[in-house]
Amino acid sequence: DQVRNDYDIVMFDTPPQLSFAVISALFASTGMLIPLTASMLDVMSLATFMDMASELMQVVEEQDRDKTYDFIRFLITRYETGDQPQLQVASYLRTVLGDSVMSNEFVKSTAIGDAANTKQPVLEVEPRDMTRSTYDRIVTSISGIADEVEADLRKAWGRE
Repeated sequence: DQVRNDYDIVMFDTPPQLSFAVISALFASTGMLIPLTASMLDVMSLATFMDMASELMQVVEEQDRDKTYDFIRFLITRYETGDQPQLQVASYLRTVLGDSVMSNEFVKSTAIGDAANTKQPVLEVEPRDMTRSTYDRIVTSISGIADEVEADLRKAWGRE
């Protein structure tokens, strides 16, 4: 509350574990973006985590009974469009979770590793340092995700 009016967005990046940092983030947040790899092992881990998170939400609700979230979205990460099991799991997630799963996926790309090696954000790596198709694929992926997040924020702010 002390800094709420100083920022448009405050982002908490917590590990996928139950801790005081996660409880604090759940309490302070008005929206959630949950990354998820399209594999059955990760889906099962998510189910377990969400079950434990529901218990945490009881703690949050004891402090603020009117607590709501403007959005809760799932982002499929490290996605390979040619991987049939991933396609099936992504389809399953969209069937079960519906519109909560973002339309755009964060694709698996060598550009991410290249950016990490040079300690740069992916979008700051020079296009000439990778193949054009790799660059176009990662920029399209990131831009689509950013557009969806922006739409969720605008909706939450009443600025559709």
